[in-house]
Amino acid sequence: MRRYIAGIVSVVLVVVVDVSFLNKFEFFYSYVTLYVLASMFAILILPIRRALIWIIGLGLVADVFSGLGYGLITGALFFSSVVGYMLFATYFSHRSGLTSVFLIGLMTSLYWICLNAFSVLYFLVGLSDIWVGWSGSFWLLALSHSLVTSLTFTVIYAIFSNVLRRFRERFVITRT
Repeated sequence: MRRYIAGIVSVVLVVVVDVSFLNKFEFFYSYVTLYVLASMFAILILPIRRALIWIIGLGLVADVFSGLGYGLITGALFFSSVVGYMLFATYFSHRSGLTSVFLIGLMTSLYWICLNAFSVLYFLVGLSDIWVGWSGSFWLLALSHSLVTSLTFTVIYAIFSNVLRRFRERFVITRT
């Protein structure tokens, strides 16, 4: 029971921090895609079934506070997380920090591409009035979000790898 309450509180905390705190900064922290960052940590730390449930819950709560059509963030976050997990389990199985940084950048780019593609679909179906388009500014925005989120993941990884034993066991491979 405590695990479920902790999961709900962490989902709400991530959304509140993103909506009320990170969006107020002018440059650096406004480019952190906190939802993808939190979903990456969920994939790395939790079992995959619980991580996907947590990611869907995060997306649904984030959709409530976004001005986009309901389900856009959930769909983009779920799709990018599943692809990220499949790549992590298949190709990046040695769990080093560098491959995780690359994977978080890839997941962030995929998240923004999916979010834009889903918003175009919502527009074409008539569920939304938002048309973003695929201009050069979109690709620059996706790249900047990927770089800043990867850098933030690197900093958080460096801090927590020395603090949490379970986190260290998931990433550091010692040779005996």
